[in-house]
Amino acid sequence: MDIYTHFCDRAIRLTSLLLASLAAGSSVFALDDPSLSGSSAFAGWDTFTDAGGGPNTPETSSLGFTDLPELRQVASTSGAFIASSGNIYSFSGPTSFRIEGTFGGLLDNLVLQFSTSGRQADYGSIRASYGPDFSFELEPTSQAISNSDTSQGFTEISYLAQWDFSMFGGVSTAFQISFDASGSSMSLTEARVDVSDTFNDVAPPAPIIQNEPAVLAYAGSDFSLTIASTGEPFIFFAETLPLWLSVNNATGEISGTIPPDTSGIFPIIVSVSNGQESGPFNIQLFVEIPTTYATWISEAGATGSDALTSADPDGDGLVNLEEYFYGTQPRVSDAEMAGRQLSIIQEVGSPDQLVLSFNWNLQAVDMIAELQSSDASFNWLTNQPEASLKFSVDGTATASLITEETDTGFLRLTLTRSL
Repeated sequence: MDIYTHFCDRAIRLTSLLLASLAAGSSVFALDDPSLSGSSAFAGWDTFTDAGGGPNTPETSSLGFTDLPELRQVASTSGAFIASSGNIYSFSGPTSFRIEGTFGGLLDNLVLQFSTSGRQADYGSIRASYGPDFSFELEPTSQAISNSDTSQGFTEISYLAQWDFSMFGGVSTAFQISFDASGSSMSLTEARVDVSDTFNDVAPPAPIIQNEPAVLAYAGSDFSLTIASTGEPFIFFAETLPLWLSVNNATGEISGTIPPDTSGIFPIIVSVSNGQESGPFNIQLFVEIPTTYATWISEAGATGSDALTSADPDGDGLVNLEEYFYGTQPRVSDAEMAGRQLSIIQEVGSPDQLVLSFNWNLQAVDMIAELQSSDASFNWLTNQPEASLKFSVDGTATASLITEETDTGFLRLTLTRSL
């Protein structure tokens, strides 16, 4: 099975993964008006009166239904009852729910929202049906899920499902929505149904991952990376993780301790969901074995005064600390291997940039590189907003300074050994 197929299969099995881990956070939506286009109608339940198969009439509703939707708990063996809060609850078995009604117009758009606490719903069970004996059954066209901690200390889940019937020419018969609990101890706290004769997508868009595609880490060190994305992801996924890393599905943090003497490239496939899945995103984790300055200079065979950071035993104009940083040899005249180039980039519609390109030693860990910039006054300032320093895992780096056409700009790197 290829990676993409595995990802899609995993998304279908979202139910079991959602049960894995939850965290506090703001809701993606509330059970309120989803703002459907065209002629629309709605019905909502905040409390329930019957848990044994009888109808629950909406507490709030609008005109537009030929038959006002009714909600029923239809699992006869669930042991469901109405809790003091007005919720439908069962601790002895899973509950099942059906909502049935008829829209007075041509049904193109159907939206279900509900909230639960305790055990979650079986999201894979949610269907909309229509036609004779409700024989036409459809999975949601789109969905969204969110969670939030309540003051009572349990997690409340809100869910939205949407069906696009416009692709079938609309529906002129009664509709039915069905969904089940994933097990006992689910509490249905509220529900809402919205319908309209015009389709417009109301589910939030799928999240977009915003991490860098390559990350550098060092053997023997603690590692932490948080999956970043747009929107409000409800749950995070990471696949192909090495054994020494794990993911927190609720926060998106990937963390662990990299074993000593570990090196290489470790691919990590990440994704996020708010009910709709982001595409799988590949992150390459580059692990290097760190080399201290003392080890590096010793392996180069430099001793005595030639081993000082300020020494230049090969006379190529780079002192030892620079050789260590650039990845060149302290006893070989090879300053050109540092790859240093200074250029001016001028593009239409963009400010001019003064750019310094160079190579760097990925294994050099006990030093600090800072970028300083100045105008014609030579008043050097560190890490200014218009200046940026970027290191890449391919061993190249760039220092850049944004300037206006009339400005005089200067850049320099300051290197300090961190002891």
